[in-house]
Amino acid sequence: MIHEETSMPPMVEWNWYVGEKQWTINHSIKEIEGGYEYDSTTLEPGVWDYSPIVSAVIREWYSDDRMQAIVNNYLLGEGAEDFAKMQKDRIRAKIIACEALLYAHDEGLVEPEGFIREAWEEKLELLRDSL
Repeated sequence: MIHEETSMPPMVEWNWYVGEKQWTINHSIKEIEGGYEYDSTTLEPGVWDYSPIVSAVIREWYSDDRMQAIVNNYLLGEGAEDFAKMQKDRIRAKIIACEALLYAHDEGLVEPEGFIREAWEEKLELLRDSL
């Protein structure tokens, strides 16, 4: 969901929802005249991990039906451009997830068990290089 604000939003924020934290990741932040424009993705309550973040961001951009149509068209030899764009968007979603995990850790919002900062930084660098 696209938003506009006069001040820069935090990359990660949360609210209580039915007794559990519900995380929102603000991403694709662009400075515009008079403020910022950004996309946000809200996770299911109680969920905070790499794979669910990636999935939620991708689902903001592509419905299941749209993704299946792109893949099927590609398998039929059509829509190579759409397929390549979708693959780049999947990498972008992984970058957003890594950045969100690092941000939340650095800001003390969450302390995931076994979190190794250097490993996430390395993964982030590899993903950025693959674009």
